[in-house]
Amino acid sequence: MAKRREKDHSDAVALRLAGYSYSQIKDKLKVSKSTLSGWLDKYPLTPQGIKEL
Repeated sequence: MAKRREKDHSDAVALRLAGYSYSQIKDKLKVSKSTLSGWLDKYPLTPQGIKEL
């Protein structure tokens, strides 16, 4: 994985753990939802994040 891609991946995980949705992360990092789906499949949205949607 290229360095930028690694940073995007780690940033995506951090944002997800902070309660961000795929759409919010996609907009911040400029990556596709399908990419996020692969990266974040082990990180479900928190109950608080679900409430905010």
